Amino acid sequence: MSGTLKSYYNELYREYPARYGTDPLLLVQIAIKKLSRGSAVLDVAGGQGRNGLYAAEQGHDVVLYDLSSIAVEQARDEAVRRGISSFRAMQGDVIRDGIRGAYDLIICAFLLHYYSRTSGEKLLKEMQKYTVAGGYHAIAVIMTGGDFYEMDTHAADHWYFAPGELKNAYKAKGWAIAWTIELPGTSPTKKNDGSPIQNKNAFVLAQAPQGNF
Repeated sequence: MSGTLKSYYNELYREYPARYGTDPLLLVQIAIKKLSRGSAVLDVAGGQGRNGLYAAEQGHDVVLYDLSSIAVEQARDEAVRRGISSFRAMQGDVIRDGIRGAYDLIICAFLLHYYSRTSGEKLLKEMQKYTVAGGYHAIAVIMTGGDFYEMDTHAADHWYFAPGELKNAYKAKGWAIAWTIELPGTSPTKKNDGSPIQNKNAFVLAQAPQGNF
C-alpha cells in the first residue's frame, strides 16, 4: 500500500506543484486560533504543506510528515521561499513509523480512507497518545456516499466514515468536540468523463481531556 501510494503521489505532485491549492482548510484556521503562540503542531500526511505552512506562519513550531518525497521537498522549498524557520518536513510512512513527541495540535486531512479501519484506528490512537492535555486534533475525512467512495473498488477494505462517526469516535474517548461540520466537497481529481468528483466530507476539531498525556 505505502509503496503504491508513494509512487502515485510523487507523480501527482511532480506534475501539479500546488495540487490542492495553497490556502489552509477552514478547519485548520479555526484550530490555529485555539493555540498559544509557539505551540507544537504535527501535520500528518501534510502533502505540499498548505496547512502546515499556514500554522508555521502563525507563529507555531510545525513538523510535517508525508509519504511523498516530492511533497516534502516542495514544502521545504516553499518554507524557504516564505522565510519560515519554524517548519520541518519529513518523509515517511506514519502508519508504519508511528509518532514521536508531544503536540498541541495534530492535523490529519483526508488520509484515513486509504487505510483499513484497523490501521486507521491504530493511527488515531497513536495521535491521541501524543497529544498534550487540552490539545487538539483537526481531522478531515471522506464519508460514504460520495463519488470517491462509489468509485473505490476496494471501498469495503478502506475506512470511509458514516454520518456522525468521526465525532462520535472522539466523544467515546472523552474528547470534547470544539467544532464539526459534514458537507459535500469537490475534489481536483476528475472522473473519466472529465467531470469533477463530488465527495461527502466530515471535519472535526476535538480537544483532548485533561490528563491525556
